Formats: sequence, structure tokens, C-alpha cells
Amino acid sequence: MNNTLVYRVQRKIPTLHLDKDLLKKIELYIFKHMPNLCEIPENEVKENYSITITEQNSSLILKSIDFYELEVFPNQINEVVIKLHAGSYSKGLGTDLRLVFSNQFSSKLDLELKSQYPKEIANGLVVKLEEIMNQKKSINYLFHPSLLKFSLIMAFFLLYFLLDYFTRPHGIRIHIVGTLLSISIFFYTSIFAKLKPYISFDTNKQRRNDTIANNLLIGFILFVVFTVTFGPLVTKLF
Repeated sequence: MNNTLVYRVQRKIPTLHLDKDLLKKIELYIFKHMPNLCEIPENEVKENYSITITEQNSSLILKSIDFYELEVFPNQINEVVIKLHAGSYSKGLGTDLRLVFSNQFSSKLDLELKSQYPKEIANGLVVKLEEIMNQKKSINYLFHPSLLKFSLIMAFFLLYFLLDYFTRPHGIRIHIVGTLLSISIFFYTSIFAKLKPYISFDTNKQRRNDTIANNLLIGFILFVVFTVTFGPLVTKLF
């Protein structure tokens, strides 16, 4: 094939809950659509496809998630990687796909395609894969703000309660309430960051953590509402 081009696209994987069902959907899409779109025989795609499940001290490499016998992942799991490296490079055709789901490092989608029209095909593949992953999208990103966002949030609370301190009769007491509220936000965010990882795997431990986190979240919301609503009223009594 003449005039072949190489195009590479990388995307950060959004916060999501990874289970066998989601992996099966991703795998099914790859097996069903990539042979035609990338002009690679279906048997070659399957032969060069792998999924690696990594625990603390070991890794399991499978040709399909269907071969994974457990209903849920082990509690020690920290990464799942999908790989596909296939193509007829002598004809100018090739696909290199890598999906990394990790609760320790960056989770990303990396696709490199070699064909006559790699950009259009690659972007279409990425869109479809993102649509599939978004079916299990979570709100865990709320508990993993970037350093800049977290700094801006804390700076806002600090500025607000400093102004409160200098402009209101009961500024000192309200400032104390505000300080406690800010500390609580930092404290709960730190706890939730552990209970609600950026990529959560379907494990028995994570299911317990989800229950704990949901109960804490309800309690935290009630605490914030009570503090904001009744805190200033209470300070007037002293």
C-alpha cells in the first residue's frame, strides 16, 4: 500500500469502575470492529491481543477476559492492561493499542495507527472506546482534584473566612467555624481519596469501601449543611 501515514493519539482515561463486564464490552468492540477498520484479519487481531491483570507480586496474561474464572478481581489488584499489536507492516498497515487502568499510576489510552487515513480511523476508534468506558464512569474525580484546583479551593475558603473575621461582630467565632469546616473538607477529601480511587476495580474490598464512603459522604454533607446553616446562629449565643 502506498502513501501510508502514521498517526498517534493519547487520552487520559476518566475515573471509572472497572469490572469484567466493561472489559468484555471493550474486548468485543476490538474483536468485532478493528479488523475491518484497520484492515487486519480477525484471527490476527485475536492472536496479538492480550489482557494483563497485575496484583502486588504477580501478573496474569490472558488472551481474553472470558478465560478469567473469578467473578471479581482480587483485593490486591493494582493494574489491568489491554494490548493489541498487529498488522502487515510490509503493506503499510499496523495497529498498536494500549489501554492502561491503574490505581497507582496514570491511566491512559494510547493508540498508534498506520494506514492511508490513520487520523480519521484512530479518532473514530477512540471515540467509540471512550463511549464504552463512559458506561462505567464514576464521580471519583471529585476526590482527586489537581494540586492547582485544590489550592484554589483552599485559598477561597481562607479568604472568605479571613474577610468574615475582620468584617463581622462575631467574626472570631464564625472564623473558628469556617476553619473547622475547611479542615473537615481537607480531612474528608483525604479519606475519600483512599476509599474512592481514581480507577476503582470490582473487588470485595472496594465494595466494602464504597459502602463506607457513601455513609461518610452522607454524614459529611449533613455536617456541612448544619455548620453553614446553624453555625453562625450558635456563635451569637456565646
